[in-house]
Amino acid sequence: MSSREATIRFLQDLNLLPKLPSTIEACGIHNSHDWYLANVARSTDGYNFRCCRCHTTKSLRAETFFEQSHLPLDSIFEIMYYWSRQEDSIDKLMHELGIGSRKTVVD
Repeated sequence: MSSREATIRFLQDLNLLPKLPSTIEACGIHNSHDWYLANVARSTDGYNFRCCRCHTTKSLRAETFFEQSHLPLDSIFEIMYYWSRQEDSIDKLMHELGIGSRKTVVD
């Protein structure tokens, strides 16, 4: 299991990310989707939900706290960790996480 996938699984165990996407629409001729966690190189996190039946994809971040962020989930989680330890100096976070923009950390 990659560190990205381990981070995703950990955030799912904390209920910060869904284990399956919430969906209302039907899946083509089927009554429901059959979702799995798909490895997707073009995704920021390297994974999306994908339906085995119709090949529809859904973001892991949809309808979550992480939806509007463009940072990788492991970086967001590290920021949350440092913040919880009250080590929230923006300059320190930028240095520790290798982030070059103050705006990225603040947003």
